[in-house]
Amino acid sequence: MAWFNWYDNNKSLIHVATYNGTSDATREAEQAVQKGWMPQGTAATEGHINVGRTMAQVELLGVGSLLFGSSRTKGKIIITYCRTPVWFTEQEKIREAIEGLVIVIQSKQPGLNAARAERNTAKGELDQHQEAVRSIVGRKKGIATETLFRAEGVYLNQRSIDRGSLELGNDNISFTGWHGGMKVPLSQVQRVDLGASLVGPRAGIPLIPHFWSGAARARDTLLLVVQDRNETPVRRAVICDLRDGAHWQELIKIQQGRLGDVAARYAELDGHSEAAVAAAEAAIQLLAAAERRLAPVEEEVRGLVSQKQKLAATSRYY
Repeated sequence: MAWFNWYDNNKSLIHVATYNGTSDATREAEQAVQKGWMPQGTAATEGHINVGRTMAQVELLGVGSLLFGSSRTKGKIIITYCRTPVWFTEQEKIREAIEGLVIVIQSKQPGLNAARAERNTAKGELDQHQEAVRSIVGRKKGIATETLFRAEGVYLNQRSIDRGSLELGNDNISFTGWHGGMKVPLSQVQRVDLGASLVGPRAGIPLIPHFWSGAARARDTLLLVVQDRNETPVRRAVICDLRDGAHWQELIKIQQGRLGDVAARYAELDGHSEAAVAAAEAAIQLLAAAERRLAPVEEEVRGLVSQKQKLAATSRYY
């Protein structure tokens, strides 16, 4: 708790102070008078104080004369303070001012509530449109990343081999292995040839020497001939050690025949995305307008509340 002097306590109406000497008593009395206090009576231990003469000195010479001269003897000094009539008058004015501010703040509350409700409604609509945009983006990503079929295989990458997974998606075929991978759009696969391979079941796994790769087994190989319309020469991707290469050859052919349907799904989502983005942009403008209308109302109410709090800090009633 913050330390403060007794004469700064606005809730107190009377205070009894004890001093060891006149200098301390006089200094604190001067501070107390400035805060709305006045000495009501004095007493002394180990001696006596002429109260009448002391009060006369206060009236004629001010607080600085308190307890000087023949009005005191050696010993502790006790002064009883009470509030001045002026202080009570000022406190009543402060109370009336606070009550007036309370009425004004209450009168502003309906307008403030309405402005905040408008802002919250606009924010809710924006959140809905933004969620719609995110949902569409997620659905498009789902089409792009969906795996329709998967099989274990070995990718021949130049002079090295890499074991991993061959995956067929809606519009692409990809391979993910220990050392990386490749991804090819189905629209760029010009031909899929079928061949044979003879490799061990652990071939292509890192840290396993060639002679520990296991007994070689006969399986199928896919040779993908890839060429972009604007690219030459032709590229080739070789995936071997497949259990059923002919089935994969047929799956790729079937999925290439569905590329038009996949493109139509993308186009439909693009249309929804454009509408959702436009609605979100409009909602952003509505929210900005609502916040512009709300800002001055909140600022005015904050100012009134701040005034009330400052007055309350100096009032005995709050």
